[in-house]
Parts: sequence; C-alpha cells; structure tokens
Amino acid sequence: MIILKLNSIHNLRVGLIQVLGNAKGAVAVVVSILIFRNPVSVTGMMGYSLTVFGVILYSEAKKRSK
Repeated sequence: MIILKLNSIHNLRVGLIQVLGNAKGAVAVVVSILIFRNPVSVTGMMGYSLTVFGVILYSEAKKRSK
C-alpha cells in the first residue's frame, strides 16, 4: 500500500513538473515578444494560448481535488 502511494505521489510530481515546464516556456516566449518584439505567427500565438489555458485548467482541477 505504501509503495502504491509513493508511486502515485511520484507520478503527480512528474505531471506537475511537466505542466510547470510548459508554463515556463510560454511565459518566456511572451516576455521575449514584449521585450524584443519578436514576430509570432497566428498558429504560434494559438499554441501559447492553449498552453496557458491548459495550465489554468490543471491548477483549477488540482484545487478542486483537495
């Protein structure tokens, strides 16, 4: 039983790290756009928006599961 709990905690942390990594990448791109005025395609902007939306959904789901 303890091993199963530790494994589920480990999997949760791995998922959280992946979500935070995606969020960090999106924030870095937005900051780059704002500071350096890098051009961004419509497809790229939709992808960044989808990433931020996914991070928000993940955090809301995590709050509700507590």
